[in-house]
Amino acid sequence: MNKPIVAAALWSIIGLITPLTTPAFAEDDQHREHGAHQHGMAQLNISQEGKILLLELETPAINITGFEHLPQNREQQTVVAQATAKLGKGEDLFHLTSAAACTLIESKVNSALITPVAEKDLAEHHDEQKEATETHHDFDVNYRFNCEHPEQLHQIEVMLFEHFPLTSEIEVQLIFAGGQQHARLTASHSQLKF
Repeated sequence: MNKPIVAAALWSIIGLITPLTTPAFAEDDQHREHGAHQHGMAQLNISQEGKILLLELETPAINITGFEHLPQNREQQTVVAQATAKLGKGEDLFHLTSAAACTLIESKVNSALITPVAEKDLAEHHDEQKEATETHHDFDVNYRFNCEHPEQLHQIEVMLFEHFPLTSEIEVQLIFAGGQQHARLTASHSQLKF
């Protein structure tokens, strides 16, 4: 079966299973309804089919950068750039069973905070930025791993708590060959076993 088709099908399944707990992944970062956007909380959807392991992370920006409004100065732009780079390194954030021989083949980080703003634009759009301080932005990240021995994949150590300490809890939905699983991870319980 064609890998892109399998990947698309898996994301469709996740979209059908979690519509009440997780807004669908979108290119544009949108303001979420009160209650779906909780500081300290994050959502992680994981699906595996054959050798492909897909992970989708959705988290309020404040968990990642310490703020959730659009960057208002160069310092905040630097914080966003560093956080974006760190989020893109899925192999650092998710330690997979080594015997499964999984390799990160793609990561995609999306957030309205990432859009670069030129120095002159910072001044020109001051009012827009001020208005944006009341908007709650998020980070949506997709990871795709290829596992040479998927039958050996039995555990994922989630390192997000170590890299982003403002994250206190991650709600996980997992779809794999053995069925479905739901879990809540914290800094003291960060291993997902399946």
